[in-house]
Amino acid sequence: MKQTIIIDPVTRIEGHLKIALDMDTDAHTGKNRVRTARASGTMFRGMEKILEGRDAFDAPIITARVCGVCPVSHAYAASIALESSTAFTPPKNARLVRNLILAANFLQSHILHFYHLSLLDFMQGPSMPPWRPASKVDMRFNTVESEELFKHYDLALDMRRKTHSMGAIFGGHLPHPASIIPGGVTAVVSRERIDQYQGMLKEISQFVTEIYASDVELLAHTYPDYLQIGGGPENLIAYGVFVEEDSSSVTSAKRLFPGGVLFADGTREALDSSQIMESVACSWYEGPTGATHPGSSKASTTALYPKSGAYSWTKSPRYKTFAMEAGAFARMKIAGLFGSEKRASVITRHQARVLEAKELVRAMGRWLEQLEVGGAVYEALKLPASVSGFGALEAPRGALGHWFTLVDGKFTSYQIITPTCINASPADEKGLPGAMEAALAGTVITDSSDAVEALRVVHSFDPCLACAVH
Repeated sequence: MKQTIIIDPVTRIEGHLKIALDMDTDAHTGKNRVRTARASGTMFRGMEKILEGRDAFDAPIITARVCGVCPVSHAYAASIALESSTAFTPPKNARLVRNLILAANFLQSHILHFYHLSLLDFMQGPSMPPWRPASKVDMRFNTVESEELFKHYDLALDMRRKTHSMGAIFGGHLPHPASIIPGGVTAVVSRERIDQYQGMLKEISQFVTEIYASDVELLAHTYPDYLQIGGGPENLIAYGVFVEEDSSSVTSAKRLFPGGVLFADGTREALDSSQIMESVACSWYEGPTGATHPGSSKASTTALYPKSGAYSWTKSPRYKTFAMEAGAFARMKIAGLFGSEKRASVITRHQARVLEAKELVRAMGRWLEQLEVGGAVYEALKLPASVSGFGALEAPRGALGHWFTLVDGKFTSYQIITPTCINASPADEKGLPGAMEAALAGTVITDSSDAVEALRVVHSFDPCLACAVH
């Protein structure tokens, strides 16, 4: 017997996502198993269209509004895209301050994701709104464990607030940082700011290493079968993030977490940005049938709705011809911090985020020590009137790229590929599903009216549809 389960909207995410699951039911066991899945971004925002005709220096301010969870990455990517077009190297202090603002944003996002967006797929919260109604399928934590996890849920709200405050010390404010601009940052480095940041970092570091890490391992111990569920295409991509040296290169400077590509067969490659392509075959946009490079004049974000065969406002990014997975799991694997035995799954995505958080709190202390009180943080950036550029780094959810063309000082084209575009993409022109769609295939659904197993897979990617449908 065949049926289709619709989850619309998927809750506890940023933005609007619909998941359609085509199911097969085993006549003997009665189990429902996902045959194919379709991930649909269900709104259009047009941020790239807004940038057309705008001044170049508007880009960091406008693109930061693509998302309220990872705005630092967008402001940073826009700034380095402009800087890369002139081989500009920002001052050392600017590099370090940008790292510190971005790292604080990573920490708040990872804490938010585990405790407030994903954990309730696995546990029962209090018997009151907004935790009721809730799923009752396959809840394995005992009462003591559930009570302790919920205490940590509450504590995590405070920790996330403090990571925002920590990032705002140099960012001006968060979620939308005011200080990251082309040419560096506007935040003066003072001993007072360093001490404030360091004090908050000590408390957050303790939470990450003692509580967050322990809770993720409790989840892995309690749900060991989810180490084998939600795999996906196993092709991983990262652009690299947290620059460790002063350099004008967008792609080759040493990074805490390096960029690269790791394919399912174990083949590794250096990232070649010319191989990043997008398809709009199943997306509600005008454009050619085949894949297009985002820097090409053929790249389009002109809406076309309705459109035959389309089912999402998210495009379909591919590397060469491969569907890829981006995110903390990809970063940790490509950085060599996860062993070869670690495969993509619901659990390993959670483990990768906490591993990354632990690496970050160590690096943040080192960056603070390298800051020079009163040192230069900004140098005026002089752009040609007409130029093209590309800025790449990582958002908490994965690889983020900004491409632009400037003519007479105004943008004629601005294209953004976000990590959730990569992960939650619809099928491409060849019918190849995106990473999330592939990860859902084969998932067993116990109760078709309460498909929590599918939600566990979806939430493990930490999808941000506000970014994806920009």
